[in-house]
Amino acid sequence: MSRRSIPETIISNFSSSELSYKGSDKIIFITNGDPIKHIWKRLLKKDGPWNQNDVRFFVSSALVATDPKTGYKVEEIVSELGNPESGLRRLREIMNFPMSCDAGLRDDVLSFQYVILPLLGLLTRTAITDCNLEKYVHAIFTAVYTNLEQFLYNNVMKMLEMLLGRNSVVDRVVNAEALLARERYAFIPSSLGIFFLIIVRLLTELLRRIKEASVNETMYKIFHDLQRLKTTYQQSINQQRLFFISTDPLIDDLGTREYFFTILEKEMITMNKMLINGRTNLIFEQNPDSKDSITPWYYKKLARTVDVKRIYDPPGELSKEAKRVSYSSFPCNSHLIVNEEPPCLPLQNEQGTNERYNDNDLIQPVPFLEQEGKYKKIIWVKFNEEPVKIAFSGEDVSDLVEEAKIKLNGLDNFKMDLIGVYKHNSIEPLKFGQIVDDSFINRYETPIEIKVKKEGKVYFS
Repeated sequence: MSRRSIPETIISNFSSSELSYKGSDKIIFITNGDPIKHIWKRLLKKDGPWNQNDVRFFVSSALVATDPKTGYKVEEIVSELGNPESGLRRLREIMNFPMSCDAGLRDDVLSFQYVILPLLGLLTRTAITDCNLEKYVHAIFTAVYTNLEQFLYNNVMKMLEMLLGRNSVVDRVVNAEALLARERYAFIPSSLGIFFLIIVRLLTELLRRIKEASVNETMYKIFHDLQRLKTTYQQSINQQRLFFISTDPLIDDLGTREYFFTILEKEMITMNKMLINGRTNLIFEQNPDSKDSITPWYYKKLARTVDVKRIYDPPGELSKEAKRVSYSSFPCNSHLIVNEEPPCLPLQNEQGTNERYNDNDLIQPVPFLEQEGKYKKIIWVKFNEEPVKIAFSGEDVSDLVEEAKIKLNGLDNFKMDLIGVYKHNSIEPLKFGQIVDDSFINRYETPIEIKVKKEGKVYFS
C-alpha cells in the first residue's frame, strides 16, 4: 500500500464495520513499516533527552511493532513501555514536552497532528489494551492518568479546539509532502474525526482501568469539552459541505459522515455512562446508607476528595512497588499520631478496612488524637522506617526536635537532626530557632514534610 493510499484507506474504514472496533488499529497505522519495527528498542536505550524526531520515530516504530496484536514481540514492547526505568520515563518526558499545531520540524516542540495523535493511537492499540501483562499495562495508563490535567486537558484538548477553529489538520509550517520527504514513516491524519475518536477511546480506557477516574473533576471537564467540540465539528461539517471550504474527507460522503457520527455519539454515550455508574458505585461503597441524601453538592465534594487522594497517593507502580507499612511496629502511646492514609499505602474506607487486601492483612492504625486542634503544626518524620505524623505545638525548629524526641517514646538513642523542609526534589534548609509560622507553611501546596537524620542515615518522610 502506498503512502498516498493511507487517507483513502482510513476513510473507507470510516464507512465499514471496522470503525466500530475498539482501539486505533484501523484508524492510525504505518504501512510498509517493517524496516523500522525494531527501532523503538534502540531509541529507548538512547542517552539524553529526546527531540521531536526521536519521539516521532519511536511512536511510528512502536505502531508497526504492535500490528500483530499478540505474540512475544508485542509482550516485549508492552513490558518495556511499562518499565519505570525505560518506557515510563520516556512516556512522562513526552507528556511534558511542549506541543503545537505548527511544530514543523523543530526539535524542541512536538507536533500535535504528526506526533501526539499517533502516540494516543499507540496507547489505544488492542495489542496494549488487551495484553495479558497487566502489571505493565496498568503502569502505562496510570502514567497517563497522573498527567490527565497537564497533558490531556491543558494541552491535547486545547490543540483539538485550535484545529477545529481552523477547519484543517494541516501544519502551517511544514506540509505533508515535506514531512514525508524527511520522515518516510510518519503518520499523516486526514480528518479531524480521527482525533475525536482516538481521544474518546483513550479516556474510556482510563475509566475502565482506574476506579477513581469516574469522579475526577478534570475528567468531567474533558468530557464536557469533547461534547461541545463534537457538536461544533458536526455543525461545521454540514456547513462546509455547502461551501467547500475544508479538506476534511468526511464532507464528501453523506453516508460515511452519518455513520461516523453515529459511532462517535455511541462511544460518547458509553463514556458518559461509565462516568455516571462509576461515580454512583463509588458513592454507595463509601456510604451504603446515603441513597436518599445524594445531591450535586455531594458529587462535587466526592470528586475533590478522590482528586486529593490521587495527588498524594498516585496509583500504579509507585503505590504497587513502595514499601508497605506494618502498623505493629509503631510505639502506641497517646502522643503518637499516625496518618490514616500515608503515601503509597493501600487506601482505607471509613470502616477502617482495607479495600485492596483482607482485613487481617493490616493492623488498624492508631486513631488521631481528639486534641489535635491544640497543636500549631503537623509534620512527617520516619521512625523505624515507618511514616509517622507528629503534632508540633512549639514555634521554632528546636521545639519541634525536642517534642518529636519525647513523642517517639522518649528514646534517648533516637538522634534526630533537622535538615530542612523537603518538597519534591528540593530541600529548603532550616536552622534551629527559626520560626516556623503560617507564612512559611503556606509557601507549600502540600503538607510540610521534614527530612531527618537518624544515626547517621538520611530518611525522607
